[in-house]
Amino acid sequence: MMENSTINSALPSLPGLVWRPITRNDLTALVDLASTCFLVDGGLHFMLEPENLTSNYFPDGLGIAVGAFAPDQSLVACATVHLGGDSGAERAIIVGQVRPDLRNKGIGTYLMHWSQEQAQTLLAAVTTNQWLLQVRTESLTASAHQQYLTHGFES
Repeated sequence: MMENSTINSALPSLPGLVWRPITRNDLTALVDLASTCFLVDGGLHFMLEPENLTSNYFPDGLGIAVGAFAPDQSLVACATVHLGGDSGAERAIIVGQVRPDLRNKGIGTYLMHWSQEQAQTLLAAVTTNQWLLQVRTESLTASAHQQYLTHGFES
């Protein structure tokens, strides 16, 4: 079950965007955003299927998701952070995307900071000595790779 919490990072100053938690009720908008990103980025087509997006964005267990909606109510950016673990090691898993025409405007940086803040909060409740912060992507573009490296992630 996903939990909501306050969004603490400074929002990018892009007029018209409404930020709010996203839920399974936003699945159609999420499919539309993933499809738009797929047309530019490529990737694995089956990852656009509602079941796969649901398991990536709204898994059972502790987590949170946020999205930015345009005035036409379309989802233009989103991220989720949830816990998952095996054999004593917990991981905070980050998944996100930004509509291609809105990239390089600070949204991805905001979502990365927000995701890392949420991951720290989620991992603070974990009673294990080992944890990992992981970004999942089905299409690693050059700009996304650079974004991850800038924020301290390794390939």
